[in-house]
Amino acid sequence: NELGLSKTKSSNLTATNIYLYKKNILNLDLKLKADLVFSIGLIEHFEPIETAIAIKAHFDLLKPGSIAIISFPISTFLYKMTRKAIEAIGKWIFYDERPLTFDEVLATTSQYGKLLEKKINWKIFLTQGIVVVKKNHVENSLKIS
Repeated sequence: NELGLSKTKSSNLTATNIYLYKKNILNLDLKLKADLVFSIGLIEHFEPIETAIAIKAHFDLLKPGSIAIISFPISTFLYKMTRKAIEAIGKWIFYDERPLTFDEVLATTSQYGKLLEKKINWKIFLTQGIVVVKKNHVENSLKIS
């Protein structure tokens, strides 16, 4: 979104090979191949079929053998209590967010790559699942059931 892009632009990045794009992940028209895709705060804002399409789009952007790091909210006790408290005081702003499960995310990522790491980030109250996946060297097509 525009806010996230503008904050990134103004963060005084020193790297010269970082490019920012504002695109629709469900209908992605980028023709680039990256070494790394790092995704935070995206795939949990869709219904299950769209989540699978969004995950596939991450792998479409990767070179074979490259890495996708995908983070998403996971429904732990800590997440549920924190979200409930924020909702109770009327400050919850992520109305379309749905916590995901590792099973849901891995069902799609496993079609495109090999899981290298899976963990939960407990250091934040709105706990996040994190998967690190190495893209296959051979392309697979999306299987949605």
